Amino acid sequence: RQIHRHHPQETKRTLSSFPNHGYRGEQCAQGLLSNDAIEVKAVDREVYISSIDLAKENSIGLKDGLAISIMQESGVSEIYSFGKHFEEIKGIKRVTS
Repeated sequence: RQIHRHHPQETKRTLSSFPNHGYRGEQCAQGLLSNDAIEVKAVDREVYISSIDLAKENSIGLKDGLAISIMQESGVSEIYSFGKHFEEIKGIKRVTS
């Protein structure tokens, strides 16, 4: 069984960009949180501090820094994202399909 780690905000933003499909943020969040194949990670103070440093070092947003910090902590090296800036992050592979 494969565990998927994903930032719910990224999914919500992606689905919200297709208004004709009728996705709502609440439905999206509920679907993600109730899916046993998706691991939800707690974020503590140290992870946030690490993500701030990563965001500054890589000139990226705090949410992306947080995603990278959690990925590194969890041993994950691939991310599904529209953000091309992930291609510039050492140790991270952006997957598009």
